[in-house]
Amino acid sequence: MHRLGLSETVLVFPEHRGFLGDEPLAETVQRLRSAAPEKKLVIEVTTIAAAIAAAEAGFDMIQLEKLAPSDVATLVGLLNGATRRPVVAVAGGVNAANAAAYAQTGADILVTSAPYLARPRDVQVRIHPTR
Repeated sequence: MHRLGLSETVLVFPEHRGFLGDEPLAETVQRLRSAAPEKKLVIEVTTIAAAIAAAEAGFDMIQLEKLAPSDVATLVGLLNGATRRPVVAVAGGVNAANAAAYAQTGADILVTSAPYLARPRDVQVRIHPTR
């Protein structure tokens, strides 16, 4: 489980950033840490460049939304040399067919609901009298 509930972290989605105007990410991190020092700061990004900027700004976790495994591996390689490396979580489209490819990228967490989904089974019920 990458998150047990919504109260453990502050998760910043790209849509939230639309309300922040031109506020630099480092200022966003500083403001959020002041307001909720006990929380981990997580940001969702959709590009390698946005992930690097978020890491440099000081986010604790970077959640990569729908990046290809090759892009995730590239990012992990770039972040591995960082002084303070954030946790890298891969989300969006991770499933049983591609989880191994994402796991091989060096990402720390795979976010998926795939284990909770199953194809319907054909179930037959037969009722017989007990006498």
